[in-house]
Amino acid sequence: MDKLAQMQQSYYRVLEEKAKGVEATRHDLRHHYLIIGRFIKDRQYAELEAYLAESIAAIEEPGPEIYCANNIVNVLANHYGRIAEQNRIHFEMRCDLEGEFGIPDVEICGILSNLFENAVEACLRIETGQRFIRVAITKVGSLLTIRFWNSSDGQVRKTENGFLSSKRTSGSGYGLESVRAIVGKHNGEARFLWNEADRVFDSVVILVAKNTLHM
Repeated sequence: MDKLAQMQQSYYRVLEEKAKGVEATRHDLRHHYLIIGRFIKDRQYAELEAYLAESIAAIEEPGPEIYCANNIVNVLANHYGRIAEQNRIHFEMRCDLEGEFGIPDVEICGILSNLFENAVEACLRIETGQRFIRVAITKVGSLLTIRFWNSSDGQVRKTENGFLSSKRTSGSGYGLESVRAIVGKHNGEARFLWNEADRVFDSVVILVAKNTLHM
């Protein structure tokens, strides 16, 4: 969990810096208005345009995305979202969830971190063509569904037990094994599908949430 703790610290640090930046901007509004007024009075419109563009860019600098009320999900999504951005991987995530997951955070972390790692690894192997990761998390009744779609270079090796990570030469991927183990504890199902025509790897995890098991 040390890696997750580092991600959390980074996430909260960015949130804090963003909040401080917003407060500082509000505090400096009077000074901004004075400068803008001086540019207008002196008819220095080119300088005014440049100053406004710079000010707007500073205000619009993106902070961490808030995908849902679960901090673990937000931390992981922002961490891997930044990795995706740095490596020209198109990243989308939708979390249609109200309230709690009904699954312990440590297990949600295990599922998401492994699926993110596999998706990023597959995208990084693509030298030409589109790189993308799409994630959807939904909960309907007692069923929690986590689904990943990611592009791949086509070097997907299938074994009797599933798919093999490019980092291994035998057995099946440790990450997928870990996901299956967690899913099994919650009377769920994990499916990993390879669409060779579109070169898309599709990971589907369905879990029965504990807080609704006895309803």
